[in-house]
Amino acid sequence: MSLVTHTPVPRPPRRAGSPDRARRRDLVGAEWIKFWSLRSTPVTLGVLAVLYPYFAWRAGRGEYRSWPNYTPPMRDAFDAGHTAFPGPTWFLMMVGTGTIGALTVAGEHAGGLIRTTFTAVPARGRVVLAKAAVLTKVMTALGLVVAVGSYQLSQAALGDRVPHHAITEPDALRAVAATTLLLPLCALVGMALAAVIRATAGSVFAVCAVFVLLPAGLRSTGGQEWLDPVVNAQPWYAWGRLTGMGNGHIVGSVPSFTAAWTAMAAWPVAAVAVAVVALRVRDV
Repeated sequence: MSLVTHTPVPRPPRRAGSPDRARRRDLVGAEWIKFWSLRSTPVTLGVLAVLYPYFAWRAGRGEYRSWPNYTPPMRDAFDAGHTAFPGPTWFLMMVGTGTIGALTVAGEHAGGLIRTTFTAVPARGRVVLAKAAVLTKVMTALGLVVAVGSYQLSQAALGDRVPHHAITEPDALRAVAATTLLLPLCALVGMALAAVIRATAGSVFAVCAVFVLLPAGLRSTGGQEWLDPVVNAQPWYAWGRLTGMGNGHIVGSVPSFTAAWTAMAAWPVAAVAVAVVALRVRDV
């Protein structure tokens, strides 16, 4: 009688980290579904994607009509970047994208969905990072569409009267890149404000205050040089410096390009950190 033994066939080793990657992918997918679940979200994004290139085209046509009446100093001061991205009209874009970011958190608090989310995923930091990833992806795509469309349409509207700058020129690329990054910056700041405030109305008001009231209030103080770095670090002023392609609109103290890029990078990083801490340490 012979004893037959079976040698077990070794299984291939499981790839380290693959379950964790799958969980992260599922979490991002869940946040993606929640982001698009509101019917107003695609409508709002679509309106912004059309409205701002139109603003740029209208500004370009205004320069085209006015160009024959400009004096030589006015022509030398012409700024193609601020024609494509007229600063005051962008307050609405900043508030709009900031509000969308705020609603990703405040909306869940209002409906109680945040409790269900944290029950299913106790690692709250991962939830915040998933929300940030979705916001960054969507808003960067929207920012790229708006930035390229606005610049190209404004240049086309200038016709053959006004000097042109191709989008491949360094100054134009800087303006387009800064505008592309402005939208995810505002959305992430809105998310952070909602993580701290939690209430929808309060979060929206805070978005308006941070992006509109605060920069205007700081600049209106005037004459206090120690405030200049604080003013220049505001997203609107940093973005305005990076979109400038001439010297005609530079008045008073302005940040350097390095300082402006630093501010544009610091705001979203700080916003995500604030949101992670706020949702970790407070009960829901």
